[in-house]
Parts: sequence; structure tokens; C-alpha cells
Amino acid sequence: VASDNILILISFWSLSNLILVLLMMHKFQWAAAKHSGVLAIKTFVLGLVFLSAGTGLLAYKSGTMSLHLIVENSESLSASTRMIPLFFILLAAFTQSGGWPFHGWLISSLNSPTPVSAFMHAGLVNGGGLLIARFAPIFFHESLILNILFILAVITLILGGIWKLLQSDIKRMLACSTMTQMGFMMMQ
Repeated sequence: VASDNILILISFWSLSNLILVLLMMHKFQWAAAKHSGVLAIKTFVLGLVFLSAGTGLLAYKSGTMSLHLIVENSESLSASTRMIPLFFILLAAFTQSGGWPFHGWLISSLNSPTPVSAFMHAGLVNGGGLLIARFAPIFFHESLILNILFILAVITLILGGIWKLLQSDIKRMLACSTMTQMGFMMMQ
């Protein structure tokens, strides 16, 4: 997320998700972990499509692959030129962070071995929040997108909190708690 080049950002975003899925599925004899990995990879590919579309549109309209220059020149873009890519980036962030309606992979990830799910819940799900922070100067120009982000974050927070209260398994509680925390992070 710290990269200034869009291609490097997308490449390492993809690589980190691939490594996560491989860790989730490293015990091939565990059918539940395998199914969780398949669900995660489907969600991550969808997020990659969103991220590629959003950053690609911004790069095309700005004429540069440098995130610094895109952010710096974002005020010169029209509102509609900013809104569509930002909406795609918002969706990419929610797929990574297990936000509603892309939370299924996060909840099912508890089928992975405990060290893998701990690594994932403590680290990689934060990528969505970091992505929003990286593009924050552009998001600040579009109040409609910020409102959509806030509403999706509130829904994620509330659903994660309610679902956590309904769980009896500690790993399911952790997954729902992570979902709640990601909703809170996105609200901020």
C-alpha cells in the first residue's frame, strides 16, 4: 500500500492475498480449510478487479502511474471521473477487510489453522483500511462516496457485533470481532 506505483501496488496486493490463501489451504486434507480458501480467493479476485479498475481509471484520467501525482492532481479531475474509481477502490477495500457484503470469506476463514487465522485477523485484513487511507486525499473531495463508505462501515460494524454475540465458538467470535473492528476502522 505504501508503493507510489500503481502496478507495484496491485502486484504486491495480489501476492499478499495469494500467500494468505495458500496458508489457509496448506492442510489440503482439511476440506473446510480448502473451501474457505476457495471462497477467499474468489473474493480477493473480485477485489483485485475492483482495485485494478479503480486505480486504472485514475491512472488513465491522470496520465500517470504515480499515486503521488494522481493524488496531487485529483482536484483537476471532474467529480464523475473521481467518483467511479473511488467507488471501485472502496469496494476493493471492503473485500480485503471482510466488510459487508464481502464478509463471507472472513467468517469462513476460521476453518484455517489457528496461527494462519491469527496472522490474517491481526494483519492482512487491515489492508482495506490502509488502502482507504492511501487514497484519502481524493476521497475528501467526494462527500457522496464518503457517505457510502460510512454507511457500509456502520452496517459492517453492527452486523459483526450482533453476530459475535450469537457465537459460542471462540474462533467464530474472533472473526466477527474482526469484522466489527474493520467496520469501525472504515468509519474513522
